[in-house]
Amino acid sequence: MSSYFSVGDARVRLLRDGHEAFPAMYEAILAAKTEVLVEMYWIGADQVGRRLREVLVERASGLAVFVKHHGSLGLPDDFFAPLRDAGGSAIAFHALWPFSRSFRVGRLDQRDHRKMVVIDGQRAFVGGLNFALQWHPVSSGGAGWKDDVIEVSGQTAAAARTLFYKSWKWLTGEAGPKDIRPLPRSPGAIGIFTSQRGGRRNLRAELMRLIGNARRSVDITNPYFIPDYRM
Repeated sequence: MSSYFSVGDARVRLLRDGHEAFPAMYEAILAAKTEVLVEMYWIGADQVGRRLREVLVERASGLAVFVKHHGSLGLPDDFFAPLRDAGGSAIAFHALWPFSRSFRVGRLDQRDHRKMVVIDGQRAFVGGLNFALQWHPVSSGGAGWKDDVIEVSGQTAAAARTLFYKSWKWLTGEAGPKDIRPLPRSPGAIGIFTSQRGGRRNLRAELMRLIGNARRSVDITNPYFIPDYRM
């Protein structure tokens, strides 16, 4: 597994694909002291999703455990019932399955593609990997899909926590903890940006700025690279 290195106030490491990322995230969840936040586009009703549920249930007693997902196709409404019974919370951003209780036609064009796990507001795992069998190694029965995850600490992890609770409040109306830090005016050595329009942390605007300032090369890894005319 990759080693940590320092960038500003943060410790950072690259976790390559599911064979590195899944064990690291499970380990972090099991080591949590106060809080586990999971914001995930796709959680599979398979051995990976069940393992995630298992470690969350194990930590839900005495901890704040919140899961927000996009409403993964095929995920039963009662999938997270054991987590709720253990004291945790789980909610779909909006269900994609038309027979689900939380399905709303008016929300079909609203997506939550974030994939992050935040531990105690001090460690954040952010990347393109979902908790589903497709990202599990082929040797373990998965499809070996490739996506990287970055683990980061410091100000960036705190910012990820803030963003989670902003969307949680938008979705549920529930206010987050009183110790949530406002997003810093500067993203620091490692920035976290969003697809929300406007503001200093707009992802598209930052990509345009970085590409525009490039002097030697631009390297992009993205499974959905569909640039518009301006980009």
